[in-house]
Amino acid sequence: MPHIRIVTDSACDIPDSLLGQLDVTVVPCSVRWGDALFLEAGEPLVAALRAAGALSPRPGVEAPSVEQLTQVYRQMRDTCDGVLSIHTSSKLSDAYANALLAKEAFSRGMGGGPFPIAVVDSLSISMGLGWLALSMAQAVEAKLNLQKLTSMANRLAGQVHVAFYADSLLGLLKTGRVPRLEPHAGGLASSKPLLHVDEGHVVVYERTRTRPKARDALYNFVEDFPKIGEIAVLHTGASLDVEHLMTRIGAIYPRERVLIMHPGAAVSAWLGPDAVGVAVLEGEE
Repeated sequence: MPHIRIVTDSACDIPDSLLGQLDVTVVPCSVRWGDALFLEAGEPLVAALRAAGALSPRPGVEAPSVEQLTQVYRQMRDTCDGVLSIHTSSKLSDAYANALLAKEAFSRGMGGGPFPIAVVDSLSISMGLGWLALSMAQAVEAKLNLQKLTSMANRLAGQVHVAFYADSLLGLLKTGRVPRLEPHAGGLASSKPLLHVDEGHVVVYERTRTRPKARDALYNFVEDFPKIGEIAVLHTGASLDVEHLMTRIGAIYPRERVLIMHPGAAVSAWLGPDAVGVAVLEGEE
């Protein structure tokens, strides 16, 4: 029986190829756009957004519900000794708050003795959250107890970093979760700033005005890390920008180790078409 199991939400964007190697349970976020519901892959949503145009209504993203998470914890009770539940930044999603409520509801409603659940705020999103969840799934194999794993997860949360630029900020602004961008929305709309996730908030990293300048700033963001453990390049259809970026990243990090991926539906809804970003896990000294 596994000692501790890892749970996260689908805004982690972990590809199936990596999920198949480690024991991570992903609870889906939901993206609703009109009458359509998107749960997993982001490509169909981005294609629909591109066809609809920038001024169309934007999708809404819903975190896994308390009921969904409670059900997952209940199903795991007989398969492990405890759960480490790691979720999208509490500043950007209700997933963390819902996981806390699910933990409380599960603890109140169960019988037969305690079943430990720890909930961690990743303060990140997309493969920032993904790298954290995967790192903890690897750490589980060392048979550490839940307290030590939780402490490790909180420490590693400070070592994952996400930066990106988007063709439009409408999707992000519609979430109501980016208060540090909202006062500058008018000026940012006419430029292509490089954004990053800082202590769970989306903020401006550099006020670049064009896509090439944003791409340069994104590379500089990567280059500034003294040691890179893992890196993912995320995009929602901007293949030319990705190729330019990869040419430069390949000079400082093995190109074959860079994970190039399309984010899932939740993150794609926020970014919209033609966005590019990176998620870096710092290497250990």
